[in-house]
Amino acid sequence: MSDNETPEFFVNCECGLAIGVRKSQAGGTASCKCGRVVSVPSLANLRRNAGLVGVKSAVEKNIEELLESGELPVDHCVECKGQALEELKLLAVCESSHLSSSSSGSGDGLQFLFALLIGLTAVLPKREDVVHGRDTIVDAPIPICPRCKPIWASPIWPPLFLWLRRLGLAGLVLWVAWDWRAYYLYLPALVLTMLIATICESLHQKVLRRLVTKTPIYAELLERFPETKMEWR
Repeated sequence: MSDNETPEFFVNCECGLAIGVRKSQAGGTASCKCGRVVSVPSLANLRRNAGLVGVKSAVEKNIEELLESGELPVDHCVECKGQALEELKLLAVCESSHLSSSSSGSGDGLQFLFALLIGLTAVLPKREDVVHGRDTIVDAPIPICPRCKPIWASPIWPPLFLWLRRLGLAGLVLWVAWDWRAYYLYLPALVLTMLIATICESLHQKVLRRLVTKTPIYAELLERFPETKMEWR
């Protein structure tokens, strides 16, 4: 991690220093200022150590224990049952916590308007961030052979979907800045771009979920958390 990046988690070195890491470093290594190379836990363990994970369900514990022992839920290709030469490094994002602001007083809207008019922020009610829900992220590696690997089962797709959406938003800005009256030219292209990104992202998720559910213990996880979203580790 570079010096100008904000750390998302911390891991401890034998020398006593805390090393800042980002989630992209999960499962890898990080260098300490003392010169030691420290192993970075999986993303699920990083979140758990940071107190972002609540009580685990039985299926979560079973999957974690299995993977920590160095085994996969199945030792063959999930499609053809043959020898698996690849491993899809997936994460099952079952639940995500979120923050909301709560205030200690009533009539927040009127107080905010009053403060805005007179330029005083001191009269605003005190707000506190409240965490709702919990982060439930489970490692879900999938063994597969190259012959059975679908074209959608690749980590290159999510960044492409993101850039496609950004392209659509950039097109919207250019449309407004150039000639908003020519909406009959730009609006259909914008809608088509966003629609393509949404459809492709949906297909990507559908393929990954289909592969995951071919493993019984993962299928049990998705049954417990039906809104699970699959991501790449």
